[in-house]
Formats: sequence, C-alpha cells, structure tokens
Amino acid sequence: MNYELAIIGAGPAGYSATIYAVRAGIKTVLLEKGFGGGLAAISPNIENYPGFESISGIDLTEKMKAHVSKYSNDIHYNVEVKKIKKDKDIFIIEANTTSQLAELIAKKTGIMIPKQNRLLKYDVRPFTKSEVFRWIYRI
Repeated sequence: MNYELAIIGAGPAGYSATIYAVRAGIKTVLLEKGFGGGLAAISPNIENYPGFESISGIDLTEKMKAHVSKYSNDIHYNVEVKKIKKDKDIFIIEANTTSQLAELIAKKTGIMIPKQNRLLKYDVRPFTKSEVFRWIYRI
C-alpha cells in the first residue's frame, strides 16, 4: 500500500507523530517491531508525565495505544524494518512480514543502537516536533 508518511517506532514519539499526521489528513502507517510503547512499556513507574503524577509504564502504553487507535488502523506490530530503499521519489520499506511504500519516513525508535545506523543511508532520521508540524501543515 502507498502512504504519504511511514513512522517507524511505536513509542510515545511514534504514537504522537501518528496522531498529528492522521488528524492532518496525511495517509500514515506506523510500523513497530514489538508490541509498542518503547521504553515506557517496560518502566515500572513513570512520574511527572504530563497528565499523570505517577503511572505504570504498561498503563501509560495502553492509554497511548487506545488514543492512537481512535485515529488510525494502519498500525502494524511485530514488524521489524529490515531495509529501506529509495526509488525516485518513493521509499520502499522492506520488513520481516510486509513491504510498504511511503513518500516520507519519520524514524521514532528512541535510543540509537549501531544496528539501526544502516537505515540512515537515505537521511532517515528522527524529526523534531516542529519539523513534523511544518511538514504536516506545509508551512
């Protein structure tokens, strides 16, 4: 399937980016190699997160999943991105269970590990919130 935006990583940043993009009318897919939530999901207790004085990582992750699910059903869990290729103006994202096409990729995988650097061949990088906002609203 063709998408305007592919977001790799379903932690807090990936979920937020998906919500903003879908609400702006951008055809978006979210790809996550695990079950979502990032490091928040494995944190026993998260304090001072906006809206919560204290919440378990699992509870916060479930709230994020429920929130993003209200806006998008193009969320794919247990999909590990193996390779990203560029063909003219489109990215081809090859994963263990699927292939997707996208015009833009936002990498939201949190902490960089050396194995992930291979995906940076085509300037696939974390975007700041202001960059995503400018791209979404074309300002």
